[in-house]
Amino acid sequence: MKREKRNLLKQVTSLVLAAVMMFSVTAIAAPNSVKAAEKSFAKNGGTVTISDEESYVATQEYSWIKYKAAQDGYLRVKMSNATQLQEIGYAFGTTQLYDASRTKALSTESVWSTDAVNAMFVTDYYGVKKGKTYYFKVGSMGGVSVQAQLTKYKDKSGTKKQKALNIKKGTKGVIGVISAGTTAAHWYKFKLTKNQKLNVAFTPYLTGPVRVDITGPGIRPYGGTYGSKYYSNADGKIHQGGWGYKETVSTDGKVRTGTYYIKVRPNSRTTTGYFKISWK
Repeated sequence: MKREKRNLLKQVTSLVLAAVMMFSVTAIAAPNSVKAAEKSFAKNGGTVTISDEESYVATQEYSWIKYKAAQDGYLRVKMSNATQLQEIGYAFGTTQLYDASRTKALSTESVWSTDAVNAMFVTDYYGVKKGKTYYFKVGSMGGVSVQAQLTKYKDKSGTKKQKALNIKKGTKGVIGVISAGTTAAHWYKFKLTKNQKLNVAFTPYLTGPVRVDITGPGIRPYGGTYGSKYYSNADGKIHQGGWGYKETVSTDGKVRTGTYYIKVRPNSRTTTGYFKISWK
């Protein structure tokens, strides 16, 4: 596992450096180079292709993809190579979600590369609301196929502790959706009917970090921050985040019977996507 994480960290560092270099690269002439045009996803997703001629490497402009959500839920966006430019070999770049005015960012900027094997380097998830219009700002070095798929899901978590959603015991748990542009907390609860160890599992598919806190009669309030793909500390180094990894919060010994609460809160309005949470 440590070796796998080291390899992933190298990919993270390479991707971030590639994104920085992207804006200092001189445009490569592509046949019949044209101005980047606005494109649109269908109501449930679909595929949009940004050609070599339309990509940032040829036009020095971002491409914009419009999307109007058909339902509440989360949208998976996956990047696939579509470049024919031998100077590049494969497409890479950045993606960021914006509001209908194209002026307000609703997610952090995601760096991707179609040469990567791990899903976290080509896939992002965004929480969307029915009827709302969004724009994806794509800076692509080379042609890329952008595939979007909407998963309909109505989040039933409570916005207050008093309205916390009950989670049944087991590994299935529940899904929580963080809609783009919001910072509302998601509250959950479960009841221990006997003294036992506490085990809470949290798996994030988010564009940014969230704070997870657990409270109850047998423990002091504790938790952690999870969710981003990568981040930079005061040390100036790039670090791998927890995207797609199951984080387990557990106690060393048994805790008392009673009701326990889990609070999941986005760190900022640019954290969006979905997560899975369970206990056993």
